[in-house]
Amino acid sequence: MGFAIGSLLGMLLAVLIVHSNSLDRSLLPWIVASQMIPILALAPMIVIIFNQFDITGVLPKAAISALSFVFFPVTVGMVKGVALA
Repeated sequence: MGFAIGSLLGMLLAVLIVHSNSLDRSLLPWIVASQMIPILALAPMIVIIFNQFDITGVLPKAAISALSFVFFPVTVGMVKGVALA
């Protein structure tokens, strides 16, 4: 579930970034900076935020895996690949 969420979000954002120079200059640095935050610091905050909205179970774990393991490589790889095509 996390892989699917991260892949879809990464692909959608990559296509938008390739077609818009302003998104490229504004979002890509933030996407790269998102990988500088350790997952051990981010995971408890995500779980707490999801718990505030009574969302428990697999969805917070899927969001953590999508953000930390899938989103960055898919987005950056798609930006590089689509820009070359």
